[in-house]
Amino acid sequence: MKAVAETLGVSRSNLHERLKGTSKPRRSYHKAQDAALLPRIRALVAKRPTYGYRRMTAVLNRDLQAEGRDLVNHKRVYRIMKANDLLLERSGFERCERAHDSKSCLNFAAARLRHIAGTQWSTRKYINMSPLFADQNQGAVVP
Repeated sequence: MKAVAETLGVSRSNLHERLKGTSKPRRSYHKAQDAALLPRIRALVAKRPTYGYRRMTAVLNRDLQAEGRDLVNHKRVYRIMKANDLLLERSGFERCERAHDSKSCLNFAAARLRHIAGTQWSTRKYINMSPLFADQNQGAVVP
């Protein structure tokens, strides 16, 4: 049993319960109040078809608060909308081919900094600071 558990990468107790058949499969999420929220969410989706689950949650919570009822979590609204196929389709889901040669942005930034440090660009002085230092040496305060 130990060799099988190590090979599969699971604990022996988990393997034993699965073989015995005593482990219960996970049930789907269900709350009794979801049935009461579903018609409200459907009505809001019909009114505002471009709203996602977060904006829908805000509108729903505004209505619930006006009625003096408990507010709803955005994750719960997402779950209800997903189960009833009310979510918006994702836009920009497919990504185009990568334009660079598998170098990350950090590698690019580091290479750019090395280039700047190795050129005369990094040694140029754009502001003449000598008058400030001269006044500081004399003890005068520059306004």
